[in-house]
Amino acid sequence: MESQRESTLLESWDADARSRNYYYFLGSVAAWIQQRVGGLRLLDPGWQRFEVAPIDDPRVTRAGISHRTPLGEAAVQWEHGPGGWKVIVDVPQGATACVFIANAHRELTAGHHVLHLDG
Repeated sequence: MESQRESTLLESWDADARSRNYYYFLGSVAAWIQQRVGGLRLLDPGWQRFEVAPIDDPRVTRAGISHRTPLGEAAVQWEHGPGGWKVIVDVPQGATACVFIANAHRELTAGHHVLHLDG
């Protein structure tokens, strides 16, 4: 018989997660793709502040994700290669995006932003 650890979708992708019984929280594949691969994560209620921090893994070279928030659509598209990062962020009116990529931190206000970052 398989153990619970081997047969249950984890609450978190972290191996040391406190619980292994729940599909919700960080367990859904869609949430993992949005938050880790796409890099789009809620920071404040109502998406007034959100994070853009995509995974830095050489096996993943580009992604794009959007989320309809109460303030409008938040979106990120990114590419990562030998020349660094190209990141396109759409921030809805009334929101702030906190970008954490390649040891850089930027705060972006409403609008369409194109960033080129080393790393």
